[in-house]
Amino acid sequence: MLFRSAGWRCHKFGAYVNPEFFKKQLKFDFFRVARFLWVLNTCIFISGFLGNWIWILDNISQFLVQQTLVSVFFFILFFTRSRPISLISGSIFLIGIFSIFFPLREKIDTNIKNSKTYTLMSFNVLSSNSHYSKLVEYVHEKEPDFLLLLEVNQNWNDAIEPLNKIYPSKLSSIRSDNFGIVFLSKIAFDHSQIISFSEYGVPSAIAYLNISNKKLIIIGTHTLPPTSRSYWIDRNNHLNYLQNFARKQGQPVIITGDLNVTPWSRIGSQLFMDTIRYNILDAIKNPTWPAVLYPFGISIDHILYSDSV
Repeated sequence: MLFRSAGWRCHKFGAYVNPEFFKKQLKFDFFRVARFLWVLNTCIFISGFLGNWIWILDNISQFLVQQTLVSVFFFILFFTRSRPISLISGSIFLIGIFSIFFPLREKIDTNIKNSKTYTLMSFNVLSSNSHYSKLVEYVHEKEPDFLLLLEVNQNWNDAIEPLNKIYPSKLSSIRSDNFGIVFLSKIAFDHSQIISFSEYGVPSAIAYLNISNKKLIIIGTHTLPPTSRSYWIDRNNHLNYLQNFARKQGQPVIITGDLNVTPWSRIGSQLFMDTIRYNILDAIKNPTWPAVLYPFGISIDHILYSDSV
C-alpha cells in the first residue's frame, strides 16, 4: 500500500522526503522581499506627514532622515528592474531632502571672527547612570563657559560638587525622577529662575546674563517624551511656550536641552522655522538618541539660538 503527496511518500516500510519540492518552496525571492520593504518604507514615509494630528505618526516622522536614506537604496536596487518603484523612491528622496533642509537654515554671523566666543555644553546624564567621574573629568578637560545637566538626581548632584569651583553660578532643581536639572555658569547671573512650561510640572532653568554689556537669556529645558497622546500634547505645548517666550524677549535667547523632537519632524519644523536658528548638519551628524544605536539614531538634544546670538 502506497500513499503519495507533492512533498512526501509513505508506505508500510517507512517514509522519505522529496527534497526538490521543499527546495522550490524555500527558495528565497530577494526582490519580492525588497518590494515588500519598499512598500513598508513608502507607507511609513507618507504617514509621517500626518504627524500634526496623530501622535504615533509624529513619532514616525522623527526618523525622516533614515527613511530618506533608505529610499536611495531602493532607487538604486530597482533602477533597472522596476522604473515606477525607482521613480517613486527618487521622489521620496527629493521630498525628504527638502523637508529636512528647508525649514531650518542656519544664519551665519559674518562678524563672529571679530567677536569673543563662549562655549555651552548640554548633557542628559541619565539618572540611572553611575559613571559620575567620567562626566566630571570631561568637563574639567573642556571647561565650557556654560553647562546644562539634565536628569540630575541627588546622587548626581553630590557627584558634580567639585565643579562648583569652576562655576560660581548655579541654578538647580534636583528631583528623584528623570527631570532634575542643573545649570552652571562661569559668568554671574543677573538673575535666574526655575519655572515650568509643562502641565506636569517639569522644571526649566532660565538664566539672565550680561556678557560684555550685552544681554543674553539661556533656557535649559527637558520636555516629556511623547510616549502617549497626553505626553505628546504636553511636549507640543511645552515647545509652543518656549517659542512664544523667545519671541517676546527683546534680547538674544538660547534654548538648550532635551526637547524630545527632531528639527525635521512635523512638529519640530513648524515650531522652530521662524523663531530659532539651528545647525541642521550637526543634528544629522550627531544623533543623540538612543545612544546605543549611534550613529544611526535621531537628534533630540539641541542648542537653538535667536538671530542675534
